[in-house]
Amino acid sequence: MKQIIIEQRLLGDIITKSEPIIYTSGAYLVPMKVNINKKEHYVWVVSQFNEDTYLEGNICSPLILANNSTELIRKEE
Repeated sequence: MKQIIIEQRLLGDIITKSEPIIYTSGAYLVPMKVNINKKEHYVWVVSQFNEDTYLEGNICSPLILANNSTELIRKEE
């Protein structure tokens, strides 16, 4: 995660926020083409979660798409 953020800063463009940071032991990734400073680049994005995912040590359910970063994570009770 940190490497992507560093690369974005080096390229002079920030695509997204760097928080919240979640951990998962299983996710499917797909490449996504993005334009940064009018140049095409590729980044990995999650297409599906397969295993338990954690936020601050607690299991949560990440969503693939939401209207804001808060709605991306559904905390398990």
